[in-house]
Amino acid sequence: MSPSDNSGYLNALKGFAIALKRSYGSVVSAQQEDQLKGPTGDLLSGFGTEFGLNVIPRFEAPVRGVGRPDIALDVGGALCGYVELKAPQVSVRNLRGRDREQFNKFKTLPNLVYTNGNEWILYQDGEKATTKRLYREGEFVRLAAENPDYEDIVVAAEEVAVQGCVVKVIHTPR
Repeated sequence: MSPSDNSGYLNALKGFAIALKRSYGSVVSAQQEDQLKGPTGDLLSGFGTEFGLNVIPRFEAPVRGVGRPDIALDVGGALCGYVELKAPQVSVRNLRGRDREQFNKFKTLPNLVYTNGNEWILYQDGEKATTKRLYREGEFVRLAAENPDYEDIVVAAEEVAVQGCVVKVIHTPR
């Protein structure tokens, strides 16, 4: 993959970084979490453009019985997921107090990203998602996690349903 293949993604990331630097560098006091909304929406729209998708971020979109995630993502006229933002100093890996209570409500959403602008975690149906490679081995399928912290899973082939596919990696995998 040549650097030019990533130019759109890199431009979106640079725009995100510049917007955050400008916002967080302001002398005017504001809610830290709210400063992420516009730049995050622009970042996701930019990534969508690279895939030929029309991504429209909708801010403070209410979900009946659940709450109001910071961003709902309209992709080509269909709701595809939600993004919940936290202030940069809040770790999204270890939510506590009100943030944990909120997550316990939001985790019922099918596609949910929690981010503080630095850490990004995707949850699908309440479970932290991880990328796996699929290997067909006779009547079975072995799912090998890209993250070495997770063990391989072996199941009968008819029990496997692919929910998505990684189509672009914009960093060097570890």
